[in-house]
Amino acid sequence: MSERAFVFAGGGTGGHIFPAIAILGALRDRLGQTPRAVFLCSERAVDREILEREGAEFVELPAASPGMSLKRLAAFAGGWGPSVRASRGVIKSLKNGGFEVSMVTTGGFVAAPAAQGARVERVPVHLVNLDHPPGRANRLIMRYASCAYSASLEVEPAGVDGRVVTVRPIVRPASLAPGDAGACRAQLGLESDRDTLLVLGGSQGARTINRFVTRLFDAHGGVFGRWQVVHQAGREDVDAVRAAYAQLDVRARVEAFFDPVGSAWGAATLAICRGGAGMVAEAWANRAPAVFMPYPFHKDAHQRHNAAGLVGAGGALVLDDLRDPEANLRTHGGVVAALAGDASRVAAMRASLCKLPLPDGAGAIAARLIDPTGT
Repeated sequence: MSERAFVFAGGGTGGHIFPAIAILGALRDRLGQTPRAVFLCSERAVDREILEREGAEFVELPAASPGMSLKRLAAFAGGWGPSVRASRGVIKSLKNGGFEVSMVTTGGFVAAPAAQGARVERVPVHLVNLDHPPGRANRLIMRYASCAYSASLEVEPAGVDGRVVTVRPIVRPASLAPGDAGACRAQLGLESDRDTLLVLGGSQGARTINRFVTRLFDAHGGVFGRWQVVHQAGREDVDAVRAAYAQLDVRARVEAFFDPVGSAWGAATLAICRGGAGMVAEAWANRAPAVFMPYPFHKDAHQRHNAAGLVGAGGALVLDDLRDPEANLRTHGGVVAALAGDASRVAAMRASLCKLPLPDGAGAIAARLIDPTGT
């Protein structure tokens, strides 16, 4: 039998790349060696930075995200053909090297043209759907995927239904706390015994959350006087967020991006973050009580749906991002401050999360990639 090779397609944000890295790690654990793998990603800097840190082999595709404006539609159309051809070139090269090739897509605007390239080259496409409901790219790929894996954020996933295999969320080991809270805080240069707020706006930050949280510390200093902060602010906002905490005399570790992020999660008493599937899964896996503020510009509100399982379990809250920091502070400031000031409630949220089974989606998908029959 030919040696297996896997082409992972997805990018544009860390939320599409990190699950692929987790699946590759699970494949390595089961096979006893790292299989040949090539990542097809976008031309965005965040993709390149993540994959270079991982030491992964990758090819950047000129794919562009579709949109309603003529400029974005033109970019999408112009990038489609070259992306399909580049994907086919990667697959042909692996085939010529004697490999049996499979593609694993994790969503985003890179995934659709890459999957089309795989379809033309007649290699199986395994779709990993992370958000609910599925995005446009995944709805397109679903039509011809050999198998689809739904990484469910429900506490009890449904199992197998036709071509769709439902698994628990996907979390890579680097996103898990490497020690207890005190050790993780010390690793980040913070005090080991102080309550710590973790702020994560996604791999590129979230300006409305950045400004909401810094205003929160200003307006509710009485509650947050003993708290310290671990804050992923994004490249464009990192300096402004550092300056804001310095002006407020708040002890904070502020970075554009944390990778690995496990110590940040391990340090957290409470988290405020977006509701991307990966972020919800990481809160679940690290048993971190969270206030989710979903990205407000998704028409299908899938980030709110992502968080529903943890909210129902009693381990999280969802607050609407009102897009304006002052509006967020007026509407949500008191809610968050009351939660932060109620240690017993936060402890109860963590206890609720500790009752949930650990997310094991990467391992479940790797097992079926190795043996599609599931035997």
